[in-house]
Amino acid sequence: MRSCSEYLQLAKSWADQLAAVGKPVDDEDLISYITSGLTPAYNPFVATISFATRHASLSFDDFQEELLNFESLLASQSKTSSPEMGGSAFYTHKQGHKYGNKNKKFGFNQNKPQQQYQNFGNRLNGGNFVPTTGQHSGRFPPHQNNGPFNPFSNNRVPCQICGRKSHQAIDCYHRMDFTYQGRHPPSQLVAMVAQTNASLDQEPWYADSGANNHITGALENLSLQAPYNGSDDVAVAANFFSINRFARDNNCHFILASTHFFVKDNKTGQTLLQGRSEHGLYPIHLERSFSNKLRKVTAFLSIHASSSIWHNRLGHPAPPILKQLRTSYQLPITGPMEMPNLCEPCQVAKGKRLPFSLSTRVSTCPLELVHSDAIRHSNWRVAMGEEFDALRLNGTWSLTPRPPNKNVIRNKWVYKLKQKSDGSIDRYKARLVAKGFEQKDGIDYTETFSPVVKPTTIRVVLTLTVHFGWPIRQLDVSNAFLHGSLAEEVFMEQPQGFIDANHPDYVCRLHKAIFGLKQAPRAWFTRLCESLQALGFVESQVDYSLFTFHSHNIHLFVLIYVDDIIITGTHGDVIFMLIQKLKGEFAMKDLGPLHYFLGVQVFRDQNGLYLTQTKYISDILHRTKMVGAKPYSAPTVSGSKMSQFDGDPLSDGTEYRQIVGSLQYCTLTRPDIAFSMIVAPQVVMVFILALLLFLGLHKKQTTVSRSSTEAEYRSMANATAELYWIRMLLKDLHVPILSPPTLWCDNIGAIALASNPVFHARTKHIEINYHFVREKVVRNDISVKYISTVDQVADIFTKGLTSARFLLLRDKLMVRTLPIHLRGGC
Repeated sequence: MRSCSEYLQLAKSWADQLAAVGKPVDDEDLISYITSGLTPAYNPFVATISFATRHASLSFDDFQEELLNFESLLASQSKTSSPEMGGSAFYTHKQGHKYGNKNKKFGFNQNKPQQQYQNFGNRLNGGNFVPTTGQHSGRFPPHQNNGPFNPFSNNRVPCQICGRKSHQAIDCYHRMDFTYQGRHPPSQLVAMVAQTNASLDQEPWYADSGANNHITGALENLSLQAPYNGSDDVAVAANFFSINRFARDNNCHFILASTHFFVKDNKTGQTLLQGRSEHGLYPIHLERSFSNKLRKVTAFLSIHASSSIWHNRLGHPAPPILKQLRTSYQLPITGPMEMPNLCEPCQVAKGKRLPFSLSTRVSTCPLELVHSDAIRHSNWRVAMGEEFDALRLNGTWSLTPRPPNKNVIRNKWVYKLKQKSDGSIDRYKARLVAKGFEQKDGIDYTETFSPVVKPTTIRVVLTLTVHFGWPIRQLDVSNAFLHGSLAEEVFMEQPQGFIDANHPDYVCRLHKAIFGLKQAPRAWFTRLCESLQALGFVESQVDYSLFTFHSHNIHLFVLIYVDDIIITGTHGDVIFMLIQKLKGEFAMKDLGPLHYFLGVQVFRDQNGLYLTQTKYISDILHRTKMVGAKPYSAPTVSGSKMSQFDGDPLSDGTEYRQIVGSLQYCTLTRPDIAFSMIVAPQVVMVFILALLLFLGLHKKQTTVSRSSTEAEYRSMANATAELYWIRMLLKDLHVPILSPPTLWCDNIGAIALASNPVFHARTKHIEINYHFVREKVVRNDISVKYISTVDQVADIFTKGLTSARFLLLRDKLMVRTLPIHLRGGC
């Protein structure tokens, strides 16, 4: 008969095997299968579980815990109950009685609730169902009279440990204290902890060849149980064991003589036990036959397993050690001593490491031999082959003898995993990168500057696409820098892993740029500009990375950021034709509608365009180990002051600068944290107007102002310059401006100074260039108006706010939560 833990383990292993072949079993079905195989003693538990699962689901782990608790409850009740209880005929032995109790009938008391199991039922169904189980239902044994039971009467059974009648042994606080002597020897405490059905007591055991192999005095040993209501009494003698069962379980045999007997091992013939016959019986005196060491492990003699299981359980010992344990310490091993043909843990632990030959080549600098590790993987080999073939087909270089007195630069392979917006792998990418730091100014390079599109330009163009409903396409140029032609003479070593076998000493004379060259970005941008201008595009005068095309009612716009290109315009078919022409000249990939650009995820629906940096921010949290940190509604605390002299200086500020730089990049989509990103790293208060949110201009105050009016006036001058720049950008985009834009300010003195040509003592020191705002107001290019401090959105950029104020201003900045139907793409 298995225990509950073995039964649960067997059921769980079957469920795991079914899941491994693609047929998983859910917890509800698994619990149903397990409860159907329990014995009738667990019927109250099964009924309670069935009732509880009607109202709420129950996990397998919770079910396992409750079942094991109920098993322990049954075991404790069967061990601590008095023989006067119902079912006492099933007790194996009792101190002072050899053959058990012959006068009591076994049965079940259905009248008293079982207190401990009632607590379990309360947890499952609120205490509405109170099952009963076992030999008696109460915690105390039933009284011998028919009157009400008094738990404080003198007839109560005393505690077997301390001798007091106020409690039972299971509740005694000396139960686990082996140093406590009490009124009994410590051996009884050990027997209690061992929790065995047959304790090693002073009474001898008698060998019997009769029918006690299938008769037991312990109710828990029966798999099927039913109450008996007849008039007959059942009694089982104590301390009798079956010769047949003993010989079969221990692989031994008995030799019974008229005056003595022997127990010998079947395989070795060694005498295990011996004794004399007494009154026609063959007693085994455990005190004289077993050593102290054997008595400690007697409780585990019922656990039989194969030699391979014992080999794993005992830490993979050698076969001779297992044989010694079996013969000397009666290790319960079933079957012959068979060891597995191949034990993997033994092979790993006992094997010897093969010799590792030292490399003949020594690395002279960090990361010099990284390619030797990557070349072993097929994905990286394919990526390197594709890169080399692209360079060769593009005519990037030609092999030539090494020229004397020429600067020959080296190169290396760089490997990178290109990921999608959800973090999954897009493709393996290998690049051949020249070591541009070995180039010399004026010899193999001159100009290196290459413009990129400004964030403000991107926001303005995206705003127009949303307003007019234009399509947006995204292109990715493969090996963009390889398309640029070189005006200088540059020589490079042959790429590692692809050295020409016929000319190993030759070098590469570069005709086109590759990654790593100082002039590579400029060469690529020049080549792309020439191609777009040949198609009729015009380079913008306010942003050199913006190209516009206007013809009748057709308007196209191209934004370039190195090798990432955004194309939008009024006609989708014309955009498609433009993409096909660019593909014919450059190796480009059409990525479809704009969805991921420079670390910013883009989602579009009928309500507008949503920009988010969820993946980028998630990477920052993982890098700083703050994924589980508790969020706060506002990034700064109102009234807090920071100083560069506060706190302890960092030993290495590299990580701090990296985190601050990453958070500053997050202000592209989270302008509400801009103030924190300015104050935290620089510890300086700034004055920024609400317009700077849209412009992306975040600068600290460069001068010391004598008054708040002067500070506001200087900020208005800077904002006016940026506003005039945006007006020129809209002009290039052929977007008419019907009325002058408004510049809001909450300082009346600054407004008066910008609108009226009046000087007084407090404004004479202001430089003439700051009166640029006055000139634009006079020419009606902008208008300056007053806004109340309560409505000033720019406060979110200039000071720490309370949570309520911060959330209010953040909503006005259009920083919103992504709609539910778009969150699946984050």
